[in-house]
Amino acid sequence: MAPVQFGILGPVEVWLSGGLVVPSPKPRTLLAALLLGVNQVQRIDWLTEVLWGDRPPRTATEQIGVFAAQLRRIVGRRLVEANDGYLLDIDRAQLDLALFEEAVKRARVDLAARDYAAAAAGFRAALALWRGHALANVESQLLREVEAPRLEEQRLSAIEDRIEADLRLGQHAAVVSELRTLTVTHPLRERLWRHLIIALYRCRQRDAALEAYQRAEQAMKVFGVTPGPQLRQLALAVRTDHPSLGPPDPFPRS
Repeated sequence: MAPVQFGILGPVEVWLSGGLVVPSPKPRTLLAALLLGVNQVQRIDWLTEVLWGDRPPRTATEQIGVFAAQLRRIVGRRLVEANDGYLLDIDRAQLDLALFEEAVKRARVDLAARDYAAAAAGFRAALALWRGHALANVESQLLREVEAPRLEEQRLSAIEDRIEADLRLGQHAAVVSELRTLTVTHPLRERLWRHLIIALYRCRQRDAALEAYQRAEQAMKVFGVTPGPQLRQLALAVRTDHPSLGPPDPFPRS
């Protein structure tokens, strides 16, 4: 068989030896569901819910068979029909999500081992596999509301880990701008706020670090929550110049 690569970390796409293939909407949604459970049988009732929600047509099973036949023209015998569903049998190294998860796993081992340079490089390599919002071109409310947020959480967690590695490497000035944007986009992620406060403090911007904590308080208040104990303790550490924050730059930075 010709090599095939599959992508769901962005628009759902298939890369054949002859070039890029994007299946039509319903087969594309079926493909997304199969890739999310790659190498495992995906039951007809689950695929029906993915494709039509709670209002499936009477001919749902037959239509899924038609969509599967259309996909089989692209992926060949990798698409296998089981008694109660379908299975996409591929090498996990052919799926961008699997490559991302494996790279993140390795980078977290490096982070735990305090090999921060290797960890930062590993997280960057993993995040480079993303081409946009996961499942971006999939017309399934269930996948958009359940699976896409789950994948996005994995991406954000990897970003947070990568920034931690960068901070450990003394790259605090390099991550401030990125963190300002991320905290606006994701105001409830306390770890991002903590990273920003530490980065600002180490850039000799103590007042800005305290202002960032105040912005975090205000942003969370909109959602009816308050900063957790770690974030509050960090703000106190900034006010008291606690040595746990690490040394600031020897020279002030703008």
